[in-house]
Amino acid sequence: MAEPIGKEEDNEHSAEGEDDDIEEEDKLHETKEIGGKHKNQDLNWVFSTDRDEHGKPYYQDGNPLLYSDENLKKRTDLKKDQAVVEAIQDFMNVFFKKNREGNYTKEEYQKVFLKIGMVLRPKDPSDKLQQKLIEEYDNEFPKNPEMLTPEQVYESLYSLCDIWCPNIDAQEYKEFFELMKFKLKYEGQSNAGAYGVI
Repeated sequence: MAEPIGKEEDNEHSAEGEDDDIEEEDKLHETKEIGGKHKNQDLNWVFSTDRDEHGKPYYQDGNPLLYSDENLKKRTDLKKDQAVVEAIQDFMNVFFKKNREGNYTKEEYQKVFLKIGMVLRPKDPSDKLQQKLIEEYDNEFPKNPEMLTPEQVYESLYSLCDIWCPNIDAQEYKEFFELMKFKLKYEGQSNAGAYGVI
């Protein structure tokens, strides 16, 4: 499956050595409690509007630990986790409009994913994102269908969060879509600081 919105996958280990790998492994399931509410600081950073202002852009980065056989299996298993399934289905019900047959048009799919792309890659111009979406659509759906089934859209959304989430954790995948819903809800607001209340 193609990488939605251009988050690059990296199967190679960092050249900085095993110490970095050990440190990263300690972070795989790191979450924090803030003000009595479950907050995932890694996700807050992923959705930060100034995330890529310094250093390598996150969408070009990759954590090689996520590609071990064990972790690949964990990631595959999360696709059927009840919390993840419900989060994705809820997101689909809110932002995707079905046709009479219960499917989604190519235009509808690309419209929603363009909005998602503007959240995840806020520094990219919309025309660049549109071109990226066209390329990814052709890669993910080689027959270039004009209609997509709910199962196909689910797979794309799962792939999206699986690639962008820093950790392998059902709660984090769920929160990814909760945060995305918040961002899309406030899309177009002149005060970007509204996103800071997440």
